[in-house]
Amino acid sequence: MSIKIKIPEFLRQKTGGESSIDVVGDTLGECLETLFGRYPSLKGEIVDARGILLLKWMILVNGRIIKTSEESIYPVKRGDVIELVPIIAGG
Repeated sequence: MSIKIKIPEFLRQKTGGESSIDVVGDTLGECLETLFGRYPSLKGEIVDARGILLLKWMILVNGRIIKTSEESIYPVKRGDVIELVPIIAGG
């Protein structure tokens, strides 16, 4: 069993239509790097040039919001589910 990353619908054209991607890694950062290694066009949509999560995103692991300062080192294990959630702003 691996770690699953759920892909928002509007980014699925970059994953060949896949709604979730199975990855491996010990940290959230490693899992994201695995994702970006398979789908390089996703990287610029999710993180900036320094690898920092763009402000338009929130990441959840098993439904728990992960603080931006913890995202690269947050530990994950097999069976976890990572969700990429766009932050909607407006007025």
